[in-house]
Amino acid sequence: MQLYIYYYMLLSGLSHMNGVCDTGKRTSVIESHMYSRTVQTAAHELAHNLGADHDGEGDAKACRPEDGFIMTPHGQLYDEFTPYSRNPWIFSRCSVESFKKKLRTKSCVKIAGAVFNILEWSKFLQKQAGDVFTPDKQCRLAYGPNSQFVGTPTEDICHILKCTKPATGQRRRKFIFAARGTMCGENKWCIEGRCIPKS
Repeated sequence: MQLYIYYYMLLSGLSHMNGVCDTGKRTSVIESHMYSRTVQTAAHELAHNLGADHDGEGDAKACRPEDGFIMTPHGQLYDEFTPYSRNPWIFSRCSVESFKKKLRTKSCVKIAGAVFNILEWSKFLQKQAGDVFTPDKQCRLAYGPNSQFVGTPTEDICHILKCTKPATGQRRRKFIFAARGTMCGENKWCIEGRCIPKS
């Protein structure tokens, strides 16, 4: 089954609404052809499973979808003129309130004896995606084997990483978010679309 239709980001994932404690419904599925949106899409579907509505709908009517938080009902398109916003990496206040309200009533997330092993988890945090995938590799993952990064690894790549996308004899520019941990200067890396010092 294909979940993702190009330029129709709404269909890139499926999840049961509020199904986190139901054995048959606590799974979310995503299909990602847009490497740079994988984390946001997974977070979006998991949020549905935890009971969050789309911004502007249901319990989240007070939050505007056009503000571009994780729970926007449609994908946001960015270009080099789009002003920076942290919103694509965070949940709106409506989503946060929904999590607080709904998780208070879910006994399955409060299981005594459930243990989070920080040592086991920490091995996955030793490298960021940007440590593993160069800007060129990120472009190829998003747009195919002939795509490549355009520019230099400076601070502006964090918000908008520019890629070429070969198309019938012409080269078009496409834009993606740089992966977390992409180098953006000496001893700096991209976190949530911003270039910050490594510490």
